[in-house]
Amino acid sequence: MKKTIAILSGIIVLLLLCLKRCNNEPTILRGSADHLPAQLPQNVVKRVVVDTAKRRLIVQVPRQSDAPAGTNSVDQQILFLPPHATIDFLKSGDVQVTAKPFGFAVDPFLGFGYAERPRLFVGAQLLYFKYLDFGVFTSFDKTNDARFGVEASYNVWRSVDIGLGYDNHQHTSLFLTVKL
Repeated sequence: MKKTIAILSGIIVLLLLCLKRCNNEPTILRGSADHLPAQLPQNVVKRVVVDTAKRRLIVQVPRQSDAPAGTNSVDQQILFLPPHATIDFLKSGDVQVTAKPFGFAVDPFLGFGYAERPRLFVGAQLLYFKYLDFGVFTSFDKTNDARFGVEASYNVWRSVDIGLGYDNHQHTSLFLTVKL
């Protein structure tokens, strides 16, 4: 019985992974904001960098000043980039970042943690509220003891979350996960 449940949960996670891959939206631009040049090339009107490591959006535009000819220094605007955000480029040239504070999202994850003994965690986060995610998981240990439960996790860095779970054996678990 436990083996059948473990196989079914593995199939569900694989289906969620496929669903996640099929629904990926294209990213605008990714790059490291640590090494941005202080000048824009002559033919560039605006540069937008999505800094996922520090969760920010950096917009660079040429500085409108009485600078000598040939210098093209930039003004920078740094916007906070919450999770599950949409970025809109308006006709006026402005950038608008919109984020819902809560909603539904299918984010499969894989992780490692502890619940009585070290365990491998596989699951999906289904709901979010700001930086908190809520979902379901299946955990396995080296004795093939499969457990199912619910989890709440907090996003700590990029796609890395720290989670707290409660399983069908009435045990709490602490784990670190990576969103796939």
